[in-house]
Amino acid sequence: MDAAPDVKADADSAADATPDRAIDCSNVGCAPPPLCETGCQEVCGCCACAEGMPFSMNGTAYICQGGCYAPVVDAGAPWSAFSVNTGYGPCPGGQVCASGWRVTHDGAIQANKEGVLSTAQMSQTDLSDLDAILQNVDFRRAMIEGFDCPMVFDVFTTVTLEAPDVQKQSVAGCVVGGSEKVPVARAVTLVTKY
Repeated sequence: MDAAPDVKADADSAADATPDRAIDCSNVGCAPPPLCETGCQEVCGCCACAEGMPFSMNGTAYICQGGCYAPVVDAGAPWSAFSVNTGYGPCPGGQVCASGWRVTHDGAIQANKEGVLSTAQMSQTDLSDLDAILQNVDFRRAMIEGFDCPMVFDVFTTVTLEAPDVQKQSVAGCVVGGSEKVPVARAVTLVTKY
């Protein structure tokens, strides 16, 4: 007498062979943001990146555009230096209420934090992120035309880009209480943390 076929084992094998099995994505979440050139390839979808946020992979600089990472479009001449100057007022007598940082293309920083001089070297990751922001076409355009920053009082932040022409913009409203999702605020944070 023949043994009855194992129906459960056959069903399990068939399910394993079926590539389109339903997956409960509510327990998985979204995958990291994709490259724009390939789009999201994940079954449960991809998270969006923050607009203007830099990203480096395998020596290539990317910047977030529309929720995915696009290669940085060369904005023209490479930058040679980027400076950030901050301050507040009214400044009490006998105090220094201004600070400044200048970073060169190799990541060397000279700082004057409220009268205290120092030097530092940016990490390669921070330098790659800064380079991605400073080489971006939209950032370069805003360095000429101005950033859309809200008005603030009693504080100032200016950025200066040497590439090779010198462009200077006031960006305090984008930086004070702002979000690092704004590229110029992210650039300021990358430099002033040193």
